[in-house]
Amino acid sequence: MNIPSLRILIIADALLGISGCSYLNEAFEDAMNENANNVVMKTLDDGGFGKASKIAKSKDYEYVLQFNRIPQNPNHPDMTVMPVPQAGNLPPMVVERNLFCHSRDIMDIELVPSSNRVGYYNLGLILSSRGKKRWEAMSGECVGQPIAILMDGEYQRYFYMDKIYNPDREKMVIVKANFSERLAKKIKAAAPKNYKHYNKSPMRIFQ
Repeated sequence: MNIPSLRILIIADALLGISGCSYLNEAFEDAMNENANNVVMKTLDDGGFGKASKIAKSKDYEYVLQFNRIPQNPNHPDMTVMPVPQAGNLPPMVVERNLFCHSRDIMDIELVPSSNRVGYYNLGLILSSRGKKRWEAMSGECVGQPIAILMDGEYQRYFYMDKIYNPDREKMVIVKANFSERLAKKIKAAAPKNYKHYNKSPMRIFQ
């Protein structure tokens, strides 16, 4: 095949990619969601239930958040759960394996002063369109239930889903978990960088 023909094929392929951008983005989102799940799955010890090992932090990105429901009945035969490590010598925390939201869905974070603890902050999550859909679905299923907050693959704390999220009326999702000012500021600073890291465009190969 001569060079001009090869160039034509490359350009045609790029144009097809652009016209099928929605399809490519959906496929890419599926792959990234699997990668997001693996952030915690890599913490698991093959020894099974009740054992977990913490993953090493990346130098390029940290304070990666994800949210998993805490099962009401972890021994139920239809429940898929996994242990994740806790800080210190505390035993692993058991959460549902499927995550609802991850740093790849969080475009930015605003700090909201706690109403019941001076000097502490809740997290105002500014979500992507995909994140809004996922949080809306999660809140519809989990009102009144505890949701685990994992950071860098380690269980941090939990909060209660207090209402059904309406993305048409609410600018952000408030996670009421009382973070110290120091930690809250670090999580906020890392959010845009983590979002960018987990949302690298599949079209970058044409750039």
